[in-house]
Order: sequence, then structure tokens, then C-alpha cells
Amino acid sequence: MPKNAKGQWTKGTSGNPKGKVHGTKNHLTRKCQALLSENGEAILKVAVTKALGGDVACLKLLLPRIAPSPRTPCVEFTLPPTDTITGLAKAVDSLLAATAAAELAPEQTRDLVGLLDIKRRVIESADLEARILRLEAMLNGAGQ
Repeated sequence: MPKNAKGQWTKGTSGNPKGKVHGTKNHLTRKCQALLSENGEAILKVAVTKALGGDVACLKLLLPRIAPSPRTPCVEFTLPPTDTITGLAKAVDSLLAATAAAELAPEQTRDLVGLLDIKRRVIESADLEARILRLEAMLNGAGQ
């Protein structure tokens, strides 16, 4: 491997051409994991004691791990056909109506409307592609 007069690698060359092995952990990460494996239980006891004593930072750290936020339950919901822009509009209307009737949570509606928007973009892209192909065919036919 070429080095310059100062013993440094020349630009564009590496002392380790294969690079770091995939999955190798940083030395600081390894040290932290070793400390936690040795002292994790003691650290947890101190954190719980501080939280019970009213330490808000410890409470914020521990509470989400002890009692995580409940996940929104899955619900079964039938949408109208979504193969056209008009069908997508009807599907969004049905989702909004279901949300207003408390059959769907607002988060669920937001996520589903996002998926329908992706489908709308796919439909629009396919429609544009078909139009471009028709125009190109017309131009190629007129040029002959």
C-alpha cells in the first residue's frame, strides 16, 4: 500500500481496503453494553427509587416502558372499489363517515387516506403513461 513521506496513506488508498466487518460494534457501544450487563440491575433500582421519589425525568424514562401507549385496535372495514379516482373519492367519504360515527379512530382514517392517496398517484401515473404512449403512437403514425 502506498504511503507518503510522512507515513500517511496517500489520497485514494486505504489501510483497510475491505473495510469494517458488517455488524462490528463501536468500541463505546461495547463498553456501554458491558457496563449495563454488570450494573444494569443496580441502575434500574436507582432509577425506580428516584422515580418513586418524584424525579420527573426518571418517571418520563420509565413510564413508557412500564405502561406503553395502547395500540389502536384493528377493525374490519369494507371500502368501495378503488380502481378509479371517483372510487377513491367515495372510499375517502366512507372513511370520513365511519370516523364521524366513531367506527374508526382518526389515526386509522389518516393512515388509510394516506394509502388511498398513494393509490391515486399510481392511477394517475398509469393514466399519464397511457396518454403519452397514445400521443407518441399518433406522432409516429403521422410522421410516416
